[in-house]
Amino acid sequence: MALYDPVDAHKELHKASGTLFETVAELPGLSESECDPSDAFWIEIKAIPQFRYVDGVPQPNARYAHELINGPAEDVVKLAADPMIRHGGVLVLLFTELEEAGEHDLAMAIRTMIDRDLPVGMPDIEKMPIQDRGGNAWCTLGLIPVRF
Repeated sequence: MALYDPVDAHKELHKASGTLFETVAELPGLSESECDPSDAFWIEIKAIPQFRYVDGVPQPNARYAHELINGPAEDVVKLAADPMIRHGGVLVLLFTELEEAGEHDLAMAIRTMIDRDLPVGMPDIEKMPIQDRGGNAWCTLGLIPVRF
């Protein structure tokens, strides 16, 4: 199903401006194959590695804490501010060395968002081991819902 694009619909209406059809032109509505943007689930995805390759060498990600706290928080603010969005969330893919680190760090990021009074709900969390990639052996996924 396609997403109805109100900007595109207004462009279609504008095409009639200055023509013989201007007085009868109407804003195109939803077709059967389109979904209203307010009914869709909007998702932002952030992939944050604890270890990152720099010049081909794996090393600790110096921006790990910043990316983990500010990246998802900015997306929460962006989703919550959009008047067309009623359902949404941020999916954080956290790649860490240890299983416990992913859970702990994601919990701390959520706590920081709550302390900042951001409109977040309790996340759904899944974790799984992955083949070690430069020090990252676990993937923790956290879907953080935005409260509207």
